[in-house]
Formats: sequence, structure tokens, C-alpha cells
Amino acid sequence: MRKVVVCFLGVLLWQSMYCQEITISACYSDPKDSSAIYSPRFDLNEEVCALVVLHLHNLDNIQVKGAIVDSIAKETELFLYVPARTKRTTVFHKDYIPLTLNLNELFGVTNGVVGGKTYNIYLSGLNRQSAAPKERSKESNYVCFEANVPMTKIVLDEQEWPLNGKTKISRLVSCGEYHYTASASGYPDVIGTVVVKKSIEPVIVDIYFK
Repeated sequence: MRKVVVCFLGVLLWQSMYCQEITISACYSDPKDSSAIYSPRFDLNEEVCALVVLHLHNLDNIQVKGAIVDSIAKETELFLYVPARTKRTTVFHKDYIPLTLNLNELFGVTNGVVGGKTYNIYLSGLNRQSAAPKERSKESNYVCFEANVPMTKIVLDEQEWPLNGKTKISRLVSCGEYHYTASASGYPDVIGTVVVKKSIEPVIVDIYFK
């Protein structure tokens, strides 16, 4: 009887340790993004690699296993240079269930990613025990601001995001209509409205300062 109780407690402990999962919020490939060839990496066959950018929300210290030629970790992003025709890779985190990224399914290809192209995947940490936040996350999406010059900040309604010279920023927000103000040193502010809808692709806002 004691052995049965110990085994049962062990199962409960394992479930509590891995009660969280990593979810894919959005993914897309931008044909205009030349990041993969701006500073290219090459595989053992001297072929240019594809660049898979993981945008991370509520995640840190993740590990990725697979055919990785090089990786660059940034504040909320992980740049992965992978050989052409790579079809999958797996994300690991000590607090989450491992997640295998099937690149064929995510990007609608049949023979893996293409060398020289950039692929974006947005990942979020999700706790199964938090029912209400999980429900709200279904009505959220990423909004991405991209500017032609370095920006100082973005104000989205009451939220202010300092940029310190970055030209891009992406954040997960609730679906709805927002008013934004983009600022850049030496340029008039750019003011506009963006509608964020539930979608597998993020909402892209092009900011042009003149």
C-alpha cells in the first residue's frame, strides 16, 4: 500500500513540475527581411543558412536542440541559423514541457526552410493552472512596429516602450483598437491608429519618419 501511495505522489509531483507549456502565438516569413543574408552563416556544405528568429514572451533561458549552426541571444529574441532544408527543432525550458517546432507545418513548406530567408516564430509561456489568463491569451496578438530610422519610444495608448535607437519592436497586446505615437530624435512624431485582431500572423505597423 505504501508503494502505491509513493508512486501516486510521484506522479502528482511530476505533473505539478511540468504543468506549463510553451505555445506558438504567431509565425510568419517576411520576403523583404534580408537579415539572413545581411550577416550570413554557412553550413558544412558552404550553403547559406536560414535564419529562424524566436520572439520570446514570458520566457528566458531557453535551450534549442537540433541542427543549429549558430545562435545569438538578445533581450527577448533568439536568432537561430539553421541549415537549409531543416524541418524541425525543439525548444526546452526547465519549467515547461518541451516544444517541437515543425517548420514545414508552420510555414507551409514541404522540404524545410530555405537558405537565405528569415522565419519568425512568436513563443509564449503558458501556465495550465491559470485558466483565466489562458482564455485571455486567445484574444491577444503581437503588434510589431518597424521604422525607417532609429526610434526613441513608442506609446500605445497608456503603454510607453523605450526603444533606445531600435528600429523594430514587438509586444503581445490584447485585441482591440489602439492609438499610437512613435518618436525619433530629429523628426516629428508619427501618430496613428492600429487595430489588433486575433490571427496567427502578427500585426505589422510600418512607421515612416520624414
